[in-house]
Parts: sequence; structure tokens; C-alpha cells
Amino acid sequence: MLQNPSNYLYFVILKPILYEMNNTNLNFQKDFVEIGQAFDDLQNLITFLAQKVVKEEFLIFELVLKHFDNELSNVNPKKTIFGIDFQLALVETKIDENALLDLQLRMSRYKSRLLTDLIQRLPDRLKYFKTIKALSPQICLSQCARYKFEHLPFLDAFIEKTKLGIIENQYNSLIDVRWKDIYGEEAIASSYKFWPIVLHHKNAGGTQIFNDLANYVILILSFPSSNAVVERVFSIMNATKTKLRNKMGIQMLNSILLIKSKMFAEKKCCTRFKCTKKMINKFNNSMYNLQNENYDLMTASSSNNNNNSDDDDLSFAIEIVGDEFDVPCLTL
Repeated sequence: MLQNPSNYLYFVILKPILYEMNNTNLNFQKDFVEIGQAFDDLQNLITFLAQKVVKEEFLIFELVLKHFDNELSNVNPKKTIFGIDFQLALVETKIDENALLDLQLRMSRYKSRLLTDLIQRLPDRLKYFKTIKALSPQICLSQCARYKFEHLPFLDAFIEKTKLGIIENQYNSLIDVRWKDIYGEEAIASSYKFWPIVLHHKNAGGTQIFNDLANYVILILSFPSSNAVVERVFSIMNATKTKLRNKMGIQMLNSILLIKSKMFAEKKCCTRFKCTKKMINKFNNSMYNLQNENYDLMTASSSNNNNNSDDDDLSFAIEIVGDEFDVPCLTL
């Protein structure tokens, strides 16, 4: 197929486009992706594709969204610039003018269709997702770059009006804490590390002074950046509840999925799983209480209620299994 000059040149043009598409796609498939930054990357991809389709005066992102399908804003396929790789390959390839024009038209139609599909998949409330980057520690801790409180995303959706003033004060006080000095540079490396620390940060009196603000941000950060995470959970579910285990209940399945997903996200192996004394105490005959379908293992009464708190916090590392035997990882 590549012996055909037109097909060869078509793939030469296609290569950098697929490279950019793949990089952006991988960003959205990560477990802990900065959502605001990911949508910036998607915006850059759309602008990159628009450079090949839309006239220069329409290359502002907002104008691309409005006029990408307008013929008056489209570049003449004959004047489209396909990059240095295409120019070099064109010199080496013998192709007549009619075949070249047909190739340019094909490529122009492909890019227009690709651009259309990407724009149609953008969320309806794109401006809110773009402002999620305001919650990253690099921005919200910056005196110059931080957003005003009223410009933060989804305030009307997730915060009660009676708490707006309280959370605004917490947001304004955020830059008064020397987070880097207290918790180290790693703590402000990403939103997913920073905001749990903010949630548990206490003042001299032992009060969590950023509790409301942190809960609001963590709720937003829990948004899935794509359906990749959901599809991954379905894959784990299908590998867990098989035909041989088709009688597994919803509660047991949900518990196993939570454990497997957590260990997968933290890149931990089941052979290094650590359980507490409290967990071990809950492994008793009450686990098999089938009379109550809503029985919750995590809140069930322990058979040994006389253990002191020190025993509850004692951790048992089940590491000897992995050390002495060649045990495969069962996490997934």
C-alpha cells in the first residue's frame, strides 16, 4: 500500500497528527490527571488541527469553535501547509498534480472531520472545566496568578450560599500558610497530593481551619476526566465476577473493586497488603450473617471489643508471603 505515492504521502501527513492525538489521549487516561491542564492540552490540540483547516484570522480558540464549519473561514486545500516531513517526502516522491490535488482534498476533509468530532465532544460547560486549573497549588498559592474567589468553578453547584463567606475567607487565608516549608516541596507537586494535606491541616488549637474549602475542591477533583477510569473499573469487575463466581453479592463485589482500584491507583501489589489488628478482629463468624442483607463488614461489631486503641492501630505487614514464595499479584 505504501508503494502508492499518494498513500505514502497521506501517512506522512497523518503521522504528526496522530502523535499529538495520542499524547492528549494518554493524558486523559491517567489516574490522577490535572483536569484543568488536560483541557488546556485538548484546547491546544484543537488549535493545532485548526491551523491546517482554518484561516489565520480565525485561529483564536473561541473563534475556531464558532466558525470551524464555515466555508468562508476555511483555508484553500491547495494552500494548506502540511509540514516539513511532507515537503521532503514530496521532493522524493513522483506524483502528478492531479494526484497531489486529490491528496490535499482528502487530507483537508479528514482534518475537518476530526476537528468537528473533537469540538462536538467538548463538555457543554467548558469554561468551568477550564477554570479547574485555578485549584492547582501552583496557581492558588501564587500571589499573582491566583483567581479571585468568585471566579472559582462550580461555586453555585457545590457550595451553600450560607457557607460562601466562610469558604472565601479560607481561600484567602490559604496563601498565609507556608505549605512548602511545613510539608515539603512534594506536597505542592499536584492537586491530588496538596488538597488532602490542606483538609487535615490544623492550627495551634488543633482545628482543621480549611475543612470546608478542601472538601469543596476534593469533590471537584473527583470528577472523572474521561470514561477511561470507568471502563477500567468494568474491566476489573469482569475479571472479578466470573462465571465460576456468579453468585458473588453486590456488597462483596463492591468491596473487592474498591480494594483493587485503590491498589491499582497507588501501584501497590496485593502481596504487600497491610491490614490492621482491627481488620483481623472483624474476620469472625458474624461475617457470614446472611439474615441481614445490609450487613456492613466495616461497621460490624468486633468479636473482641476489649482490645485497647493501641492494638487497633497496630499494623501487620503480610510481606512474608511475597518474600518466601513466588506469589503472583492478584490485584487485577
